Amino acid sequence: MKALVTGASAGIGRAFATALAAAGYAVTAVARREDRLADLMAELGPGHDHLAADLATPEGLRATAERLSEPHTLLVNNAGIAVHGGFAETPLEDSLAVLDLNCRAVVTLAHAFLAQAGPGSALVNMSSTLGFTPKPGLGVYSATN
Repeated sequence: MKALVTGASAGIGRAFATALAAAGYAVTAVARREDRLADLMAELGPGHDHLAADLATPEGLRATAERLSEPHTLLVNNAGIAVHGGFAETPLEDSLAVLDLNCRAVVTLAHAFLAQAGPGSALVNMSSTLGFTPKPGLGVYSATN
């Protein structure tokens, strides 16, 4: 059984990666920071893989989708970012990066995964409760969850 977990270097993503490895999955951990991924790989032990990729960029998204062309049993779409501040005061590029990661990456990776998924496969798309209870200063983040 193979699982790919995005946002795997910290928080909920790291918890998913370690729990899945303990359950016998061969985990591919995806995150931006190579140093955190190296720490995770040391913790998981042999038989696991990692990819340092920024899913808000076309290159990072493409590299991760290519990994999903190999059969996987499970995809955990967990990566996400937020930009704090008033919408009009936040640089447009920052808000667009939130959209790219929190929306485009989720759709792209789900599509790549489901194209090769077989019986018994599972897709987990993580979300935030801020999608249901928006908070001032996190408008784009709330809208993308």
